[in-house]
Amino acid sequence: MKTIPAAMIFCAVCAVFGCINSDDILNRSYEANAFSCLKMIGTAQMVAHTEDGQFMPSIVDIEKKGYGPDRTLKQMVAAGAQAQNRVPFSGYYFADIRKEPDGSSVNNRFRYGLAAYPAKPGKDTVVFLLLMDMNKAAFREEEGGRTSGEEIQYWTASAADLGALPDRWPTNEELSAKYKRKVLVDPRQGKKNAEDKMRAFETK
Repeated sequence: MKTIPAAMIFCAVCAVFGCINSDDILNRSYEANAFSCLKMIGTAQMVAHTEDGQFMPSIVDIEKKGYGPDRTLKQMVAAGAQAQNRVPFSGYYFADIRKEPDGSSVNNRFRYGLAAYPAKPGKDTVVFLLLMDMNKAAFREEEGGRTSGEEIQYWTASAADLGALPDRWPTNEELSAKYKRKVLVDPRQGKKNAEDKMRAFETK
């Protein structure tokens, strides 16, 4: 039996009761898909970096090597900056970030960036960034060698504030001024939070 994502159910309910308009529903759906794509690429990059150990590939190379769902990767490549006649994937374009803030090439053995930019930017549309820097992969021995998680960062910004698809690694000043860090919950921390809430509920 095929399950329906909770986000789609929420959007449908909101549409029926008039909580949000159809454009908002569509934009939220597009945003969810774009962010999901960035997380997938983040995982693919970690696999590629572990297996190859030489460089962090572009989305084109990730698709060629099969480091993710074939259909999704093909659609991302078609919506990528390198595509001749690019077609948005669920309302978003994608572009590898291969330049430093000064225009020099990113050292793709350690750093990789990916931007997701709305095909129809507006004041209520969101830009997503995936920034990976393996130089920040500080290992925590007390947690079995697990990294600090700082090597993979996700950021969001208003498309209206940026004005164009990001093609360079943002400076720290630009991140502070225009972007907001999107922090993912560590699965183990999420489990601990759930257990704490359950214990608090049981003691009432």
